[in-house]
Amino acid sequence: MYYFSKTNLGSHVLLSAIIASHLGWVFEMILFVCLYGGIADRGFVTLPLCPIYGITMLAVYYLIGTPHSGGVLIRGMARGGARNIVYFLLAVIIPSLAELIGGEVMEIVSGEVLWGYEHIGYNFGRYVSLPISLGWGALIFVVMTFYDNALNLLRRIPDNLARRLAISLSALVAIDFAGNLILSVI
Repeated sequence: MYYFSKTNLGSHVLLSAIIASHLGWVFEMILFVCLYGGIADRGFVTLPLCPIYGITMLAVYYLIGTPHSGGVLIRGMARGGARNIVYFLLAVIIPSLAELIGGEVMEIVSGEVLWGYEHIGYNFGRYVSLPISLGWGALIFVVMTFYDNALNLLRRIPDNLARRLAISLSALVAIDFAGNLILSVI
């Protein structure tokens, strides 16, 4: 597989996506406690993860990269104002699509609405709201500005260990998801 090649960058990127999924779960737990005064189940998997954060981070990394390096969609653009504007717009669109598709799929799969933004306004359906999307765009722009440095920290993990961790944790998430999927159908 390409992502688990000899250079093993893919394993480190996958580990960063799992970390992003966990940090997203922590963020949502803290936000929920602050807004509603209590803890609530914040996702479909049992593990302390919100995979949509990691999946979105992978999409952002491979499609638009970082503001410095650029990914597939903006690599040919000269650095500067226009590139930053395009980067920001794509950083708004990618998580919005992830929320729209993820929300619809999870509603079909689980029969539940796991999140909704009807109360915020400027909505596109139940799962996308312009203020939330603009917030995601800003957050992605800031976080991805420092992503290369964070990835360099993860690259200190030996390649063989990173590969095994990435495969093991991905399998654990897949088993968790499949188990919850089965339980939601029963």
